[in-house]
Amino acid sequence: MTNRAKASFVLAVGLGILVILVGGSQVHAQALYGSIVGAVTDASGAVVPGATVKATDTGTGQVRLTLTSETGSYSFPTLPQGTYSIAIGHQGFENFIEQGVTVTVDSVVRVDAALKVGVATETVSVNAQAAELQTDSADVRSEISKKELEEIPIPVNRNYQNLLVMVPGMSPPNTTSSPAANPARGEVFSVNGTTQGASNTRIEGANAINSWMSHETGYVPGLEAIETVSVSTASFDADHGLAGSASINVILKSGTNQLHGSAFEYNQNNDLKADPFFLPAGQGKPKFIDNQTGGTIGGPIVKNKLFFFGSYDGQFIRQFASQIVTVPTAAIRAGDMTGSSNPIYDPLTGTATGTGRTPFPGNTLPQSRMDPTAQLIQQLYPLPNLSGIANNYYAAGDYLVNRHKFDGKVNWNPMRKLTLSARLGALDYHVFNPDLFGDNGAGVNSSATRDGNMNGTVFNGTISGTYTVSPHVIVDSYFGYTRLDTSQEPVSFSKGNLGLTKFNLPGTNGPVTGDAGYPSFSITSYTNFGKYPDSPVYYFDPAYDYVANASWVHGNHTIRFGVDIMKIDNNNWELSTNGGSFSFGGGPTTLRLSLVGRLSLS
Repeated sequence: MTNRAKASFVLAVGLGILVILVGGSQVHAQALYGSIVGAVTDASGAVVPGATVKATDTGTGQVRLTLTSETGSYSFPTLPQGTYSIAIGHQGFENFIEQGVTVTVDSVVRVDAALKVGVATETVSVNAQAAELQTDSADVRSEISKKELEEIPIPVNRNYQNLLVMVPGMSPPNTTSSPAANPARGEVFSVNGTTQGASNTRIEGANAINSWMSHETGYVPGLEAIETVSVSTASFDADHGLAGSASINVILKSGTNQLHGSAFEYNQNNDLKADPFFLPAGQGKPKFIDNQTGGTIGGPIVKNKLFFFGSYDGQFIRQFASQIVTVPTAAIRAGDMTGSSNPIYDPLTGTATGTGRTPFPGNTLPQSRMDPTAQLIQQLYPLPNLSGIANNYYAAGDYLVNRHKFDGKVNWNPMRKLTLSARLGALDYHVFNPDLFGDNGAGVNSSATRDGNMNGTVFNGTISGTYTVSPHVIVDSYFGYTRLDTSQEPVSFSKGNLGLTKFNLPGTNGPVTGDAGYPSFSITSYTNFGKYPDSPVYYFDPAYDYVANASWVHGNHTIRFGVDIMKIDNNNWELSTNGGSFSFGGGPTTLRLSLVGRLSLS
């Protein structure tokens, strides 16, 4: 190693590269890169030391050089994902070239060569064959390729995580939580029987974490923007920080010297759906339209030097959300409970324990016993639009989703030894879930579990670089950033402190915006109304990653050092039963029986 290389290596160690991750004769893959290894021999099987090995990224023209060791082995650690050409030459032998060597993130590809005696002007060229088994890394690894991402049908939201079911040991993924808590619609799954949330997902190094709902992914790139997804489920290296059950690495497409792109449009609608089984008579099939549209484009800015890639994915849902619930009839509102088979007892009679109560005559409450505030509250309920005293109201409203997702990436090769990359993913969304009763009920049964307006933005980005100090010393580093900035507010927020101004109920509203709107009312046998019990929510959760590594190839040994620093912040405002919560049960108007027993011993 030259003095310059030694100085650079010592400097890298001094900057915080602390932990030895890999030792021995094998080169292990990295969370953001891949590797090519091999051995060079002559026709008799004897090793060929000092042979020149050149790896060329055929898409971008970037070149890496090294020499074989005394044992004829060579290694290219920390290679960006791509398709490579491997050229090997030595005096007295014909040149050897292997084309189409595919390197993916977290993979180790072996290219061995047997050189034939001859002159350097002659070349033996072969095409790479896909390896059936990766023998140069101990991890248990699966890969979802670009071909699978493009050709396998993927259900709602076109989320790549639906394809994780193909990985051995993965449970079927499913979407949980509201769009306010899970705006990326990240899916939940377990691996090899472990708990949900034990896996870790990185998008080109950036930890795509939802710090509040850690079992869900904070950002999901557009499907058309993804090149490959690598999944390690056992024996993965220390590079894969924070991963307990699986390490999932998502790599996006990059620009190359060839201009390339795509466009897509997907549609689901109610014409393809059957009528709901419990749809009331006279109601047409509820509207449901889900459009997803977008495209990608990538290519060169400066040939062999500077490249770009961009993707847009838009989703637009228009749904006539509906639900059948229970509301009080006009007779019940007037105190006439004759429609019920249960007698209604006067709570002012009998004992304090509830025994000895007498029923109201005719199962009817006198008007004089009706509290004025209670009469105001019951006005929030609409009258039934279906028959009966239960399941008598068909609630409906317009549910909508507007989602805009952008993924962009720039690759720059300013010199042969240095590669730089920057990418940013951004999601901007608006969801509206109508209330059951205009502006004062929980959300109608739709694709969202909360009511009202849900808005927000999510960012996930990475800046990375690789520097070849010498053919045997490579330093790489990257900085990742993820941020969720989301909110959910009930429709009634715009009307102010209704608990105080409309019902004169002290303590129901506070001085901040999140305390506004209706209180929550829960009445036995009837659908709840007022504010959703857990609303509103305001999340601002950033997460930061910094990773620095160095790979040192020394003879037959490759030693990798690294440091991974992560900072996660939670800045959440969410209060259960915020704005006041009132529950009314049937206990005060029922009769408690008095039990008398006798025990005799002889």
